[in-house]
Amino acid sequence: MVYLTGFLLVSSIAGLATYMFLSRGRPAEAPNLIGKELEEAKKEAEGRGFTVYIEAEVYDGFVPFGHIIGQETPPGTRIKKCR
Repeated sequence: MVYLTGFLLVSSIAGLATYMFLSRGRPAEAPNLIGKELEEAKKEAEGRGFTVYIEAEVYDGFVPFGHIIGQETPPGTRIKKCR
């Protein structure tokens, strides 16, 4: 039986999000990374000033291997980014 593995991506962990909220800077909108290939998602998130962390690899029969199945920070959330 072949299992496909999806990646659970956290665009920013709680500590990073807290740091960004408390630091000075312009707000940036968290991108929607769900369903994107890992490298594409990393480029998009990092291009907006976010750090990408892979929290876990989990099985999802509907998402191809190497694609994002979830993210901690909801898409569209406004977060202050560091200057």
